[in-house]
Amino acid sequence: MRIRRARSEDVSAIARIAAESYRHAFAAILEPRALQARGTVFFRRRLRRMRTRLRVATLRGRVVGFSLTTRRHLDMLFVAPRLTGRGAGLRLLRDVERRGVRTLECFRDNVHAIRQSAVLAVELGEEDPVPDSLTDDIVWLVANRRFADFRAILAHAPARVDRFPLLPYAAAQLGVGDGDTVRAVPLAPRDR
Repeated sequence: MRIRRARSEDVSAIARIAAESYRHAFAAILEPRALQARGTVFFRRRLRRMRTRLRVATLRGRVVGFSLTTRRHLDMLFVAPRLTGRGAGLRLLRDVERRGVRTLECFRDNVHAIRQSAVLAVELGEEDPVPDSLTDDIVWLVANRRFADFRAILAHAPARVDRFPLLPYAAAQLGVGDGDTVRAVPLAPRDR
């Protein structure tokens, strides 16, 4: 899997992924007319103008997903529905995070992670002397529970927790303290 800047010849593949993803992800929450209007032609026209803000995930040289950003905001991130679960989405998310993106938006009812998540109290820990690669911890998506100033991060923690352990710097990123609650979901191994 490789993440790179989109090229002009990628736009058609990106447009197909966007149209497929819209139909797949938003069928339950958008009107059929709205979905129909957002087909491959719509996305090809729109995304051609935005090519410099696109990044793609490729697998064996084939575009399998993409991200679109504006300054520090993630506008879109989609992976071809038939190719999800291979890590492209997480790699694209990490790529935009490394590039300074700090915000995103989505339809709440369409976020699978929310349905699979739990609300847990935060337990502040000390700086971790053991590198993540030497523990059995897994990657979690963790978010504060505020509408205004919403923040989410990736954090390492054991697979089963009653209270979510956060290091001070991670708690500061989320704007939470000891005893506050966060929404957390472990990422499936295929999504890490």
